[in-house]
Amino acid sequence: MSSDSTKRGGAEGNADAPVKAKSLRKARREARRYLKEVEALVKRHHGRLSKAALDELNEAKGALLKAIDGEDSAAIDLAAGGMEKSVERHLSFARRSVAADYLISILEALAIALVLRFFIIEPYKIPSGSMIPTLLIGDHIFVNKLSYGIRLPALDKLVAHWGGYERGEVIVFVNPLDDHLPVLQRRDYVKRIVGLPGDTIEVRDEVLFVNGEAQPRQLVERDFKYFDRMGEGGPWVEQRAELWKETIATGAPAEDGRVTTAHDILRDAYRPHALLEGPFQVPEGHLFMMGDNRDNSQDGRVGGWFVPFGHVKGRAFVIWFSWGVPGTWFWGDEGVRFSRFFKGV
Repeated sequence: MSSDSTKRGGAEGNADAPVKAKSLRKARREARRYLKEVEALVKRHHGRLSKAALDELNEAKGALLKAIDGEDSAAIDLAAGGMEKSVERHLSFARRSVAADYLISILEALAIALVLRFFIIEPYKIPSGSMIPTLLIGDHIFVNKLSYGIRLPALDKLVAHWGGYERGEVIVFVNPLDDHLPVLQRRDYVKRIVGLPGDTIEVRDEVLFVNGEAQPRQLVERDFKYFDRMGEGGPWVEQRAELWKETIATGAPAEDGRVTTAHDILRDAYRPHALLEGPFQVPEGHLFMMGDNRDNSQDGRVGGWFVPFGHVKGRAFVIWFSWGVPGTWFWGDEGVRFSRFFKGV
């Protein structure tokens, strides 16, 4: 009888051993994590604690470390409870509630988002067809706000400016014709830089001239189909135009020759065209802008206006989302244009 009881007791003890070991590991892990939190609080608020408080906290810490080195999870819990009482007595002012931690995390994330939005990267939605075929109505782009400097939002003021503008770059800017309006009513435009400070810009028989030099262009497609929209939120209308490839000198001649970049432009052969637009002399500290949809763009040619450096929000660099016609969706023609996702500008 006694022999059977002994065997059963030994078996039960062996069965409980893994459970006790797991409980001990968990207690040690949680106790060490708690010790790190308390040590961080003591280090941060050391100057506000009296010598007596520090001595009590150190004593509680020593007791908890001794319990961690032992083999009894109940002793660890007891020592951790003793340290918790010391923390509540001397460091309760430094401990935040769960709600406060959650709120602070939200505020920190919001602050980061605002810094990104105002000073680094800004999203922008294309509302009109003035930059077709490069940018379509409904394209969503990212603008690099550090391309040319650091600008104070809403004040059109540069606090740091390193320049680096080049002809052919697509930028987002505040329309200088809206300077008389309240800040929130001023419109953002997106166009292509064709004129730098000191340049003379002309359009002769629809050919762009920069400082008297014709910028080459080549016909790509005579009957190019695209979709425009009759006002914001209006119906989509299929249009046709000539698609050309224009090459423009980006800046001053390099040592090994002229640096150029090419982009697509549209020409509506059925619209009346001016034989001469300009010449427009670009003043210092300003840029001259044109849209790629050359016959449907309210740009610098209309009245000869120029964009001050302080109005430039940044350079458009990628399309991250696109919605419009033609698109992919469950009904109709309007929907997501997957082929335009992550397309460079």
